[in-house]
Amino acid sequence: MPEKRLPEKGSPGFQENQGRLPAGWVVALCISAVFAGLYFFSGDRTPRHIARAQVVQAIGGEVSHELADFADGKVRYFLFRSEAQEVRYFVLMGADGVVRVALDACEVCWQENLGYVQDGESMVCAHCGLRFPFSQIGMKQGGCHPVPLNHRVEGGRLILSVEDLQEAVAYFTFS
Repeated sequence: MPEKRLPEKGSPGFQENQGRLPAGWVVALCISAVFAGLYFFSGDRTPRHIARAQVVQAIGGEVSHELADFADGKVRYFLFRSEAQEVRYFVLMGADGVVRVALDACEVCWQENLGYVQDGESMVCAHCGLRFPFSQIGMKQGGCHPVPLNHRVEGGRLILSVEDLQEAVAYFTFS
């Protein structure tokens, strides 16, 4: 069986690839561009935890939550609306029984409006991926740590002041 040989440079039948991409690559790039366009320009890409945040109402200048609601170790997300402004925060109770409250925003990534998601006993920034154990939530501030939110525990209830919530509006103003 004769051995197949490619034509040598300068011989008849030789075609030099003059800086062009092979046709298969061009097709793959076009398909990728179409899918990227569909992703970036279609529909609402709001993270699920934000879309499911429970809207809370203030009574007498305070927002109140039953502590028992957090005993399962799952993070709960809340949305406080005041006039045309919104503030998102989350509440969790770690294995140590301590209730922790923080804004669903940080000082670094807040403009991305993606917040944090729970992964086991940690909160993870949905933008940059940094992880924070429950024990750090509400204890540290700065960088990508969730911004602590003042609160108090009284008679089996978690209480937040409307004043503190309104001071946090800057982290949720994107204009």
